Amino acid sequence: MKAILSIVGGDSHEFDVSNETYVDLLRDINISPNEVVILVDGIPVPHDSPVTATHSKLLTVLSGG
Repeated sequence: MKAILSIVGGDSHEFDVSNETYVDLLRDINISPNEVVILVDGIPVPHDSPVTATHSKLLTVLSGG
């Protein structure tokens, strides 16, 4: 299955997936799971979930002190 991860306000990345989790895809594009929230149909999903959606959005998390 083809899956697209779109960074809100940034690039999109396309993957061929079979049994991958979102952590696997994030690793492939050098993004730490601590830096993003994954949204599928506007609903947050756990990073260790299997990729089942054809399109997911990555919302960058900002933090500071």
